[in-house]
Amino acid sequence: MPNALLRTTLILLIALLSGCVTDRVVTGGDQPPRVSSSVHTIVLARGQKAVIADESLTVELVEINDSRCPVKVTCIWAGHAAVTLQVGKPGLVAGRVVIGSEAPSSMNLPADANYGGYLFHLVELERGNAEGSTQVAPSQSATIKVSRLPNQ
Repeated sequence: MPNALLRTTLILLIALLSGCVTDRVVTGGDQPPRVSSSVHTIVLARGQKAVIADESLTVELVEINDSRCPVKVTCIWAGHAAVTLQVGKPGLVAGRVVIGSEAPSSMNLPADANYGGYLFHLVELERGNAEGSTQVAPSQSATIKVSRLPNQ
């Protein structure tokens, strides 16, 4: 009896964890979510550049706009953060994309962005502003997920 319970528990655990393997790409509308075939996570500070070699893709963090509520301060709204990336890939014109933290769609603030068959998503922007300050720290870093869109 204990072996059957253990086996059932392991099967349930494997089933739950298998759902964590793929990343969803939200498409909007009535379309089903698409699954990315290649996902990379990079961490950049302002002025830093990363090269995703197997994708021949360069990503540079050029600007941070952070109007989020400062640490240890109570605000009516948490605020919004956005980063501007300079992106490039051989054979394509270099471009700039702006991605940001989640906000209500009615506010029309940047969220995810596409470039050259890739989806860019701001996973996290390190809190760079000190207690009670709205100044952005030069060392503030952003974690960015880059997903290759299907059929690209």
